[in-house]
Amino acid sequence: MSSVAASPQPLFTCFTPTYNRAGTIRIVFESLLAQSIRDFEWLVVDDGSTDDTRALVESFAREAPFPVRYVYKENGGMHSAINRGAIEARGKLFLKCDSDDAFDADSLERFRGIWESIPEAEREGYSGVTVHCKDAEGRIVGTRFPAAIVDGTALDLAHRWKVRGEKWGFVRTDLLRKFPFPDIPGERRVPASIVWNRIAAAGYRTRYADIALRTFIPLDDGITLHSARSRAKSWRGSRLFYDELSAMPIPLAARLKASVNYLRFSLHGGERAFRAMAAAKRPLLACAALVPAWIAYKRDIAGSAR
Repeated sequence: MSSVAASPQPLFTCFTPTYNRAGTIRIVFESLLAQSIRDFEWLVVDDGSTDDTRALVESFAREAPFPVRYVYKENGGMHSAINRGAIEARGKLFLKCDSDDAFDADSLERFRGIWESIPEAEREGYSGVTVHCKDAEGRIVGTRFPAAIVDGTALDLAHRWKVRGEKWGFVRTDLLRKFPFPDIPGERRVPASIVWNRIAAAGYRTRYADIALRTFIPLDDGITLHSARSRAKSWRGSRLFYDELSAMPIPLAARLKASVNYLRFSLHGGERAFRAMAAAKRPLLACAALVPAWIAYKRDIAGSAR
């Protein structure tokens, strides 16, 4: 699509999943144009848009000084777009750039430097690099990492360091292919953390750098604004995520909370509570979670009726 010849394997695939975002996708294109290095391709996976996304991306490709590739697929949700992107990607490192993302002009250069600060002989044990996001005023979104540079897993991030807020980073493309998102017929959303947790459970670490490179401004209709209602609609993926989390090496209180949510979304799917408890990875925890799960489920039902 682009007049720029692609290198055999660029360092980065900058990946944009999009659905009817012709009005915002120029933001990420302009951020890519501003990058201080050119060792990347831009891969756009269109998840069934009905607007002018294709024509717009094709116009970008004609003027871009880097390779641009556009892939169209039937609408299936963000997780299916990421799976397709991982298959199509040519870069060694996979950086998700949402269709409304703006990021600093030296973002890719700094990501490369942080990655290369890991001794080459040790990189096989790392999944990628993660940094902070910032708001429109430049303030870090959420909480900071425990040090300027720290290595750990996604489970450490959430449950040991208790870091909160939107973060941004790349993951090795080969690991996304090895750990794809579950494809659950009829469900459009799978919690993103299910993949990061599986990568963590396999022993891969992430290098966390306490800097902010991406500007994060949530949209009212953005997929990042998850709710109990949206998780209940995709209840199989939600309960799979929480069932796996309940069996991971995290504090007992966090595993119990995961079991509560496992039963909660099983109930949303019409599963009988005792059958769901028997099928859980941690049945005893699921038994202990029954009452609070029932209360949470009833609260969801009451909230959706308003």
